[in-house]
Amino acid sequence: MLPPTVTVIKVTNVLTPYIIRICEIKHYNEKLNSINKKLFKKKEIFKTIKKYSEPKIGDAVIVYNKLHTTFDFPGWLSRGHIYSIGNLKDTYNIFLSDHGICVVLKKEDFVICSTDIITEEYLSFTAGLYNVLPADVKYDFSMHNKTLTILDEWSTSAIEYTKELISASDTIYFDYLVSDQYGRYYGEFYLNIKNNIIRLSEILVLNHYAVYLDKELLQFIKNPINKNLDRKIINNEIIFYLNISKVLSSNNKEKEKKESCINKMKFEKDKYYEFKKNKERILIYGEDKYECLNSTLDAKFPAEIHKIWKSLIQSSKPRNIQSYIWPAIKKGLDIITIGTAKSGKTTGYVFAICGLLATNANLPQGINPSVLILCSSSSEVLEVNFLCTEFLQNYEKIRSIAAINGKSERSLVAEMFNGCQILISTPTFLVRFMNRNEKLINFKNLRYLILDGGDIILNKYYDSVNHLFKKYNIISNTELKNKMLQIIITATHWTPQLKKVAFILMDNPYICIASFLEAAIFKSVHINIYVINSKKKNEKLLDLLNNGYSYTRTIIICTNNNEAEELYNFLQKHVEILLAHGNMNFFQLQDIKQCWNVCISGSYPILICTDDILSDIDITNVTWLIHYSIPLHSKTQFNFRFSTLIENLQMENCNCKVTIMMDENNDIQFLHIMKIMQRMNIIIPQNILENIKFITNALEKKKENYPICDNIKSWGFCNKQVSCAFRHKIISKIDIPLTNIQINDKVKFRVVSILDATHVSARIISYIKFDTLEEIEFPNTQYMLINKSIQEYYSCAKNRKKCEIIDIGCICGLEEPVDTFKRVQILHIERENKTGNPKYVNVKCIDNGVILNKVNVYNLLYMPKELIKYPIQVFEVFLVGIAPHDDEYIWNNCAIDAVYEWFKENVDNRSYVIGTVNLHLGNTIWVDSLNVGTKLIGYKDLIGSSIKTELLLKDHAVKNDKHLNQMYQLCRDAGFLQINGYDLNL
Repeated sequence: MLPPTVTVIKVTNVLTPYIIRICEIKHYNEKLNSINKKLFKKKEIFKTIKKYSEPKIGDAVIVYNKLHTTFDFPGWLSRGHIYSIGNLKDTYNIFLSDHGICVVLKKEDFVICSTDIITEEYLSFTAGLYNVLPADVKYDFSMHNKTLTILDEWSTSAIEYTKELISASDTIYFDYLVSDQYGRYYGEFYLNIKNNIIRLSEILVLNHYAVYLDKELLQFIKNPINKNLDRKIINNEIIFYLNISKVLSSNNKEKEKKESCINKMKFEKDKYYEFKKNKERILIYGEDKYECLNSTLDAKFPAEIHKIWKSLIQSSKPRNIQSYIWPAIKKGLDIITIGTAKSGKTTGYVFAICGLLATNANLPQGINPSVLILCSSSSEVLEVNFLCTEFLQNYEKIRSIAAINGKSERSLVAEMFNGCQILISTPTFLVRFMNRNEKLINFKNLRYLILDGGDIILNKYYDSVNHLFKKYNIISNTELKNKMLQIIITATHWTPQLKKVAFILMDNPYICIASFLEAAIFKSVHINIYVINSKKKNEKLLDLLNNGYSYTRTIIICTNNNEAEELYNFLQKHVEILLAHGNMNFFQLQDIKQCWNVCISGSYPILICTDDILSDIDITNVTWLIHYSIPLHSKTQFNFRFSTLIENLQMENCNCKVTIMMDENNDIQFLHIMKIMQRMNIIIPQNILENIKFITNALEKKKENYPICDNIKSWGFCNKQVSCAFRHKIISKIDIPLTNIQINDKVKFRVVSILDATHVSARIISYIKFDTLEEIEFPNTQYMLINKSIQEYYSCAKNRKKCEIIDIGCICGLEEPVDTFKRVQILHIERENKTGNPKYVNVKCIDNGVILNKVNVYNLLYMPKELIKYPIQVFEVFLVGIAPHDDEYIWNNCAIDAVYEWFKENVDNRSYVIGTVNLHLGNTIWVDSLNVGTKLIGYKDLIGSSIKTELLLKDHAVKNDKHLNQMYQLCRDAGFLQINGYDLNL
């Protein structure tokens, strides 16, 4: 809990935990603007004051706003003082007192003035931690005790750790307690990291960087003579060996109080490590010595590029993967960077490439790209082009062109003639475009070739890439005699194709991997998998360990505390073993880590630990990793286990090995593990291969309450089935059609939401039977009745109970917006990292088709059965027979925008859309077309433009004849031989 006396602050500089420069955020901007106005009014007066005086240390100055190229702060004028002379000639280090930052300026950038030119207090001030001393706590094996060394100054590691904590904080609070004779404030800093409040003093004490100055310690410092203390003379100094618990508490009552305090601190420590666990470690491979940048500013690109970075990313601290690749890109190295989605790969290279282009005043003009970026999908082309355009918005002569399907060839060529320094496209589109415009683009000046999503490109579009390279000489500049072309590849997975490119096409590749699992795959770590009954796992594990474990650092990871303790009780009778789990406090875990680190080969114990404390003990020198059980919900936890190998993976000759033990409880994870094994070219036993289909079908049967995957509905299959949470099979008892609409009937719809180019949510107005031409109307009175019932039920506050059952497919209530209630179905659940409890959900409003993402589970309301049983009032409508180009299976924004535009131009309150039914399951209807229909009084309805024709004509889509046949096959597999009035066997 935060004390009521805290104030929200901004930290501008950290020298030590005793010297932290801060500003109070409350009213900061108003006060700063007021100061700027007063300074501006006195502008003419102080311009003449001591204008030609020689600046001296301590002089008060007014700084002109010539800093916009480096710093961003409001106001034309700023107060400061000279605190030292710069290293360069005629430069001075100026401290800006209202901003709490230091800058290096020349003499002409400031004027000297009196200290009282205006009387307002400075807006930044120095504060420090109260009642703690810098210390060093170590374990002395000779004395079997801990030594506490009180330091004269804060250690470098303590200062860096403090800076890391502060930079990771979302909000920082300061609680003022006392001040010294110089007016410096002392108190406690409270750091909000990932919605967890941490006291800076406690976290420094926990990490052995500090110790609390309590009465007992203060008394000992004043009078250290104590005959009962163990002591040693080292370098003529007397070293006292204290029992630290006695220093902190002198009796049993105090000891209990201390234990309670430790438990509380341990709880906060756990929360902090939830943040720290995600801190990236990087595996670097390459002949060149690698560098690492600590700040975005260290990249030293033009100021305009850094300004855009700040506005887009809003952080001056790069992701780890970025801090390693920026120096490598500037050196001109060929680079492969591997990382998960959102690890900063794309933003990292775009920032660097744009920065390098901006520094080059002699870029070729016309259609002579200096940069070619090939992406794995047209959606990613648009995303990368957006980033390039943003970073280069102040450089009119550096133009970025996105070349994708959906742009007319004429408009694309016109764009290029205006200048094309960066060309972004997919391999397949570029091949088609170049074949039609062979002499349009000249690649002889190409300096940067980038494959964004290289693992997908080289697997899916290898022929197109090969065609580009061979026919259009894109890689001709890689010849060693005159190497001008730099190749950069980003990927999520390390694949054999990437390996081939790295060691054939690249010159001394610099490989940067920010995924622990991919690092293991890259180093060809040997993996064994055992599928065994859970009752026999312990005996099998003991058999695997044999007698050689003492020469190999071995860790066994379990998913929960009970499992770890049971395994420990079994193994301790046979082997030397350590146990670390979530019920242990921080100090116990650190003792285990110390014991682990001091053991030598031949006496290595086995360490059993659980996922929840794996980041706390931070062990990274394991040789043999054993997965005793697999996390149920989190792939991230499974992947993080490979961090225990990272030190050995960085060695040239890696001798790591991994064992995965799976049992009958691991069906959910089985397919994911098999996918990893296949990617590593590991031969999977035939009996396991035979189990894959069986397990897949069994998993699908468990998803009865899950909606059918939208990919299945859109294409007839899902290319992400292994990782997709939705249902991929049709189940006859679940997917019975909700209406009597038959194949070949014509249905009139009122579209309520557009979800993508071929997927809309709509209400049925009526349908026309294909055999009798009878029109059956669907009045909207039922929708109004249902909506009224829902609003009336939740208008009573006591009915707004929290929904207790959170599961995929569940129907709940949701207040959105205020005082408006909806029926929603849960589509996806995001769980908490440690507990696995539901945290956020994605939901679909089943009566209007709108999808809401990241809804807090606490906002979901219990809904009674009488409201759930009302029929769903909105149908999903899928257009069959078309698909995006090049098997992308995701519609880009150009195609979706075209659909929105079509509806805007063709459909109004007097019209509707009409389609011929190809299939009807549940509340989903597949149609072969969607045409606009308009009612004419006294005449037959007018049927006009078709969205399907529009997408094909404007090159947003291609024909797809497989979709409907695949849907019919799924129906046959489900036993739907007779459906919608037709025999599917015919």
